[in-house]
Amino acid sequence: MAKKEASGQPNMTLEQRLEALGLDPNEAKVYLSALKVGETTIGDLVRESGLHKQLVYNATEKLQSEGLMTISLIRGRKRFQAADPSILEQRIEERLGAVRGLLPALYEVASTKKEKDLVRTYSGLAAVQQYYQQSMRSQPEGKRALVTGVGGQRFFELWGLDNPHFRRFEEARLERNIPLQLIFFLTPQQNESDIPGIANRQQLEIRVIKEASQAPMDIVVWHAHVGLLIYGKQPHVIDLAGEQIVKTFRTYFKIMWDQATVVSNKAT
Repeated sequence: MAKKEASGQPNMTLEQRLEALGLDPNEAKVYLSALKVGETTIGDLVRESGLHKQLVYNATEKLQSEGLMTISLIRGRKRFQAADPSILEQRIEERLGAVRGLLPALYEVASTKKEKDLVRTYSGLAAVQQYYQQSMRSQPEGKRALVTGVGGQRFFELWGLDNPHFRRFEEARLERNIPLQLIFFLTPQQNESDIPGIANRQQLEIRVIKEASQAPMDIVVWHAHVGLLIYGKQPHVIDLAGEQIVKTFRTYFKIMWDQATVVSNKAT
């Protein structure tokens, strides 16, 4: 049996960690055995792995098909040699690339599905962050999102400018070429310079309305749904889906937009 690692994942054996990368138990045993003994015969692999000969043959064929083992014929006898372990990293990178290539198509499928529930709720910081990530990924490329908020402070108290969730959200937005139109409600004592998280961000149009009071809520009008972000001890999003709902909120947003004051987010 393979020894436990001293670092990384101390509660998993090398075999278990290989299984986590997609090898079955027999393949993991045979690969580790081949690494240990070097170029070898089927008999040596049987002895080292403790598996039945046919199981070892099956595993070597699968490992060969995955590029993790070479099988050569020398003087009429098959010789087996494990591939360099770096091939595992290459396999992971290839699979990660395939997943990244697949995600846009999956998000497109998700965004075009028929809506069974018009109202959904998301409670807690992790759920809210996931909601924003998913909504941005589902937004059609180039389609602007409309945001009204309470000055931005509460939003960035949740996210933080250096938060990896916010960075991924912003990267997805720019990658998909999605502009944001933002209306911030400020108290009479606040200035435009008090708005956090807007300096030099790309594809933002910003306007402000100064109000005496502020509701603890942001509204985001996406392509096919509207999110109401409600602040409290735990943040919540109430998501409303439907063509008429989106149309109503877009009309409401335009009325406020036309009355708001333009703000530049260029650093001076």
